[in-house]
Amino acid sequence: MSRFTKILCATLLILPVISCNGSSTSSNEIVVATMLAPEQGATQSQLSYQAAADLAAEDLNQEFAKNGSPLKVKLIRGDLGTNPDIAFENMKKLYAQGIRLVVGPAESGYLIATQSFANANGMIIMSNASTAPTLAMENDNIYRLAPSDILLTKILANQIISDGFKKIILVSRKDLYGEDFRRYLQKALEAQKGEIVGELIYEPRTTAFKQQVETLRDQIKFAQPAIDPKDVALVSISFDEIVPLVKEMIAQDAALLGAFRWYGSNGTVQIVDVVQDATVAAFLANAQFSATSTAMKDVVKFKSFTARVNAVVAGDVDIYAPLAYDSVTLLVKTAAQLKAKKLESIEAWRTNLPLVAEKLEGITGNLALNKEGDRQKLSYGLWSIDKNSETYSWKLNRFLDQ
Repeated sequence: MSRFTKILCATLLILPVISCNGSSTSSNEIVVATMLAPEQGATQSQLSYQAAADLAAEDLNQEFAKNGSPLKVKLIRGDLGTNPDIAFENMKKLYAQGIRLVVGPAESGYLIATQSFANANGMIIMSNASTAPTLAMENDNIYRLAPSDILLTKILANQIISDGFKKIILVSRKDLYGEDFRRYLQKALEAQKGEIVGELIYEPRTTAFKQQVETLRDQIKFAQPAIDPKDVALVSISFDEIVPLVKEMIAQDAALLGAFRWYGSNGTVQIVDVVQDATVAAFLANAQFSATSTAMKDVVKFKSFTARVNAVVAGDVDIYAPLAYDSVTLLVKTAAQLKAKKLESIEAWRTNLPLVAEKLEGITGNLALNKEGDRQKLSYGLWSIDKNSETYSWKLNRFLDQ
């Protein structure tokens, strides 16, 4: 029970008390907050995450009603903010409201900013899209429905090597996600005699890339013929900023930078702006851009889910949106079981949440977690940019073996 709630009770205001398991003990509400999108300026991906969470709450309430249960899910939209510091402050605001169950943040850099506070204050955080290996820790309150990038970097390295490239130029964000991805990709490449021969590392909130691209271009020119597009690939570890980055590359030297075979990470796949900007999409398509990321093997289920999200949010549905749906479902199902057992402690959560996950089939498959609280298994696919007439779209080419 929060200090704020105690004060209300002391003054005899009749309001539901929020317990440690996220339930409202007097009204049978299970209260879950989301920190999936900022109040202003949300991306297409963030909008699809929130829509998916809303659908999960709606479906769970229908399920409770159908089964004659008095329980009801109350979903509160928290404000993610526009940087990790704001996310941290907003997480504290949710705590002050008595909220203990949170879905999000999705980005690893935002998630790590809230980790210590959640652990110290008994909050359970379920991220749908964080994959940085640094956050894979035992006995904490952070759970993730996407596996860490250790496996994905191995898959990407295997793809690059099998395509005939032993050397790469790396273009990457300088944040937790980018630095972790870079470290494990380098390790996976070196295990197969591969290496990084050039780098462009940039701050995550960079919007103008003139100086950075000039440096990369000169680095490549001075190193030629050692850096030859016939033997060297370019790997981008980026989010939405890949659009202004590529535009600057096109403006400075499209012929040089577009001659490399391009690869990408899970942070880029299905970003709507990439395929909606014909110039950027054409450049990447011509560079045979390929990216590894999660992919749902149950195509029929994913199409049905996409249609439901599109009824709320138009455009491509991010591949991590189904995991936002499953995140809400897992938290609520666990809260319901703990409420039935009259258990509220954080120890009860740490014991029971993995047990619920192991038996729960979400729309992305079985939700079993490993000892660090991350998803044990999820399907991966190789994605590319496909041209259809005069438009471009993301295409899942094939599933990749783990």
